[in-house]
Amino acid sequence: MIFARQIHAFSFATGLSTLFARSRRGYRVIMFHGVGDTHMPVEAFEAGLRWMAERFDVVPLSRVVAGIEQGRVPDARGEVALTFDDGLANHFEQAYPVLRRLGLPASFFVCPDLIDSRRWIWNQEARARLHRMTPVARREFARAEAGLDAEDVERVVQRMKELPLADREHAEAALRQRTPAFAPTPQEHESYDPLSWEQVRQLDPSLITIGSHTLSHPILPTVDDVVLRHEVDESRRVLEDRLGRPVDLFCYPNGAHDERVYAQVLRSYGAAVTTNYGFAWPSSDLHRLMRIPASAHLPLMAWRMCRPNA
Repeated sequence: MIFARQIHAFSFATGLSTLFARSRRGYRVIMFHGVGDTHMPVEAFEAGLRWMAERFDVVPLSRVVAGIEQGRVPDARGEVALTFDDGLANHFEQAYPVLRRLGLPASFFVCPDLIDSRRWIWNQEARARLHRMTPVARREFARAEAGLDAEDVERVVQRMKELPLADREHAEAALRQRTPAFAPTPQEHESYDPLSWEQVRQLDPSLITIGSHTLSHPILPTVDDVVLRHEVDESRRVLEDRLGRPVDLFCYPNGAHDERVYAQVLRSYGAAVTTNYGFAWPSSDLHRLMRIPASAHLPLMAWRMCRPNA
């Protein structure tokens, strides 16, 4: 790990990261989640965007999609698209002012039902509640509701993601019953509160493209065909009705998809992004576009522009 960090720092300081990145003539789709927390402070977010904008062409995701459709190879400078998952209020409050100030386009993937109900994404709530429990209580919950002998929060959440939808919702209800005194902290509100429709309407459509992240962020391979169609198709209908413009981009919740999910998204949208790490190429499947995870540590982010799995 220390050696890797030294390589990243040296490559960043000498410009080798950029040189290596430009030798790989692919498209880069950057994946962000929350902005303004300890994982992505606003200052680091802006520094990263300025670094990218100076060295690459930051373009709308729709331009990357068009380039792939045309089989066009990016020039040596390269094209980068910025994407934000989960439809969080901090995307409007923290990320959008920076994007607007720098004039950089981006895509925000949102969940209409969560906006309507003012609910967090279910795994964010589960994670926060699990952290309030003692290790013994977490293990007891995991055994009873998830068939898992573990107290580690991330292992429990991962197991809940794998449950069929009805079982997962049952586990969520049980978790709420076990944590009746739970109340979000101010920091949790800043990290997990969803966008409001008023905030969505205030986003400049010439700069921010809205895409679907389903209605309520279920793990799609765990739902039946009826729920799948509803989550995928109804989210597009609601967004288009609310925004008065086409919505043709999709983001798989948690990146999870199988052939059944893929086929439904293929029928409903022009392109979709995954959470798999990698470049997008002129030969890429438009409905399985790979992305590069954002990092607040600029030398690592620069290295990922040539080695996405770093």
